[in-house]
Amino acid sequence: MADDRGQDTPKTSGYRFATLGPEASTGIVVAVAVVAAVVAVLAGAEPVGSPTADTVVVAITAFVVTMAASVVPWWLVFGALVISTATAGDATVIAVGVVAGVLYLASLTAFGPHTITAAVAGAVAVNVMLRSDLARFLGFSMIVGGVVFGIVVLAAAMTLDGRVRRIVLITTGLLVAVAVASVAALGLAANDARTEVTSANAAAREGIELLSDGEYDEAAELFDDAASDFSAVDDRLQSPLVAPARIVPGLSQNVRAGSELTAQAADALADAALALRSVDPDSLSFDNGRIDLTAIRDAEEPLVQVQAALDGLQTTIADVRSPWLIDRITEELDELEVELAEEEPRLDTVIEAVQITPQILGGDGPRRYLVLFGSTAEARALGGFIGNYAEMLIDDGQITVTEFERRSDLEGILEVSGATCDGCPSQFVERYGPFGFTSGPDGGVGDKAWSNITMSPHFPHVAEVAQLLYPSSGGDPIDGVFYMDAEVVSTLMSYTDPVDLPEFDVTVNANNALRFILGEQYALGDGANDDRIDALGTLGNAVIGQLLTGSLPGPAVLARDLAPLVDDRRLMFLTTEREEQEFLDEIGVSGSLPEFDPANGGFSVTMTNAGGSKIDVFLEREVDVEIVTSATGDRRLVAEVTLTNHAPTEGLPPVVIGSEAGLPPGTSRLYTTFYGPLGLDSAERDGEELDLTAKLEAGWAAYPLFMDLASEESSTFHLEFDLPDQLDPVDEALQDGTFGEPTLFEQPLSELG
Repeated sequence: MADDRGQDTPKTSGYRFATLGPEASTGIVVAVAVVAAVVAVLAGAEPVGSPTADTVVVAITAFVVTMAASVVPWWLVFGALVISTATAGDATVIAVGVVAGVLYLASLTAFGPHTITAAVAGAVAVNVMLRSDLARFLGFSMIVGGVVFGIVVLAAAMTLDGRVRRIVLITTGLLVAVAVASVAALGLAANDARTEVTSANAAAREGIELLSDGEYDEAAELFDDAASDFSAVDDRLQSPLVAPARIVPGLSQNVRAGSELTAQAADALADAALALRSVDPDSLSFDNGRIDLTAIRDAEEPLVQVQAALDGLQTTIADVRSPWLIDRITEELDELEVELAEEEPRLDTVIEAVQITPQILGGDGPRRYLVLFGSTAEARALGGFIGNYAEMLIDDGQITVTEFERRSDLEGILEVSGATCDGCPSQFVERYGPFGFTSGPDGGVGDKAWSNITMSPHFPHVAEVAQLLYPSSGGDPIDGVFYMDAEVVSTLMSYTDPVDLPEFDVTVNANNALRFILGEQYALGDGANDDRIDALGTLGNAVIGQLLTGSLPGPAVLARDLAPLVDDRRLMFLTTEREEQEFLDEIGVSGSLPEFDPANGGFSVTMTNAGGSKIDVFLEREVDVEIVTSATGDRRLVAEVTLTNHAPTEGLPPVVIGSEAGLPPGTSRLYTTFYGPLGLDSAERDGEELDLTAKLEAGWAAYPLFMDLASEESSTFHLEFDLPDQLDPVDEALQDGTFGEPTLFEQPLSELG
């Protein structure tokens, strides 16, 4: 009988061999197939996703394809080799495929079709395909390989005896049926799991946000819900209905990856929920002037456990992530992974807070802090003029306010103390020395130091100067400084009862405190200073007394209410300990100026009242900043600032709209400073050129000037600064050529409307 190669072929062990020569035998073909199977296993292909099963499936596939290639038409073998080589992504693998193809064609030309050469070509084809690099869509190389080698195997099957051929075809049909049924079963399971996966992801993400906000009970509930939903998805993927899919190449990876991931996610979130329930949020609250430091310390271990659980979940998502994962699971996990990554620093901060807070609250010994109360009615670059101060002692979590007095009391003692500012930050002294810090006798501190201590917008400098001067002003050595303005006081009054002020026969509460402190106190009594001082003393002592003898909300509510005030630079705090300073800077409460960006520059404008009036609630500020890049790559930071004074000329007492300098009523005198890069190219006020000189402050260049604004007058400043250009950055830090937005910060003002 003649075969497709045109040669008479005897039968051996059920196979028909082409062009048999004396040296060819079934044993050689089998040996080639065995070698092909061994080499195929080394490819590391994972058609099923189980190491043992993968080894068996790959070895059998390579063996069968090699044996089949020895009995099919030569063009089928050559076609399989060409397609396999075309799918390869590695240059070495491609070279092997090309060489094998050339040699196979050469053997055909020289000797005609031959069983052994066909088997070798088939072995090379299947091994090249196993190392393919098709990434058009999931499993594309598996599909291509299945189709190509399926044709080869079926063609070989057609050469078998009738009974064997029927068995092979029936078996193939059954395998296809199982695969189709498995796809359908997995599709149903995946569809049913969609809602649960979405619900689990949403609950986990919301729980992470609540955890960062200190809502531990609510976060634990949501983590439990997410764990339950993820567990339900795992149960679906483990169900008997889906079991056949675990042995079908391509489907098995979906099932295994999805099951492993959802099971571990469920475990991690359940562990996090369990750890959170051991934290008692109520024990972390401020009650009757005391914070339980033991409760704060005890919160560390469960929070670390939560962190470990969520870190484990993140690691699991990264490790188990597979291109075989069901799309819906992949999408949800992408969202969850992003949420985990974003919230990880916040959880780190919470843990650091429970580690450091006890020592700040006197856990290692009494701490004494100075509290400065600023009023933005008389602006300073930091925020406001200091009207009152308090001294606060904290010992093992028990808070006591030992003093609440006027700023002028400090200045009266400091003026005659002979104190100097020799230990003050050099940049502070250089900029603000003439305003009361080096203007006293023999270059000592003058009588306006505490009035002008907040002229610097960089709170670490202010706190350092306050720490140095306070003992010379009649106080005890301090361990840190708080600053808060009237908007912080107004917020704190939302936790107290209203306060009656008999001096003015008014009641102050959280709703009207800001307006009273910044405006109405001056109008009542026609600006009588003694009445105002007495009224502010009554208000301050009453609020402090209620705060220290009552209960404050838990950490989550306090953080929610006070965080915006910290962001607006209205509430600041810094201690003298470096570790604590770094933590307070990390959470944004240190009041440091943002780090200046040499690549993109930065800008701000601050105003300090230079007229001794309470007029600045009528000051309006508009700032527009942009980076302009020319066609040649030159970059400039362009800032435009408009200041408008809406103060009236009459109807308010002189302390509000008057001036120590004798200016017309309603006129505002300001010491204005523009902050930006050193390279100031031009500056104009209302179109007229300005000559501004730079001084350094906290990494920024500061350009100060005095100015007057009459009632309802506006003035516009236009400033341009040179920036490193895109084509030739000169600073080593700019060599990557990356450019972005300028750094901005803003002085807190208060407009009463």
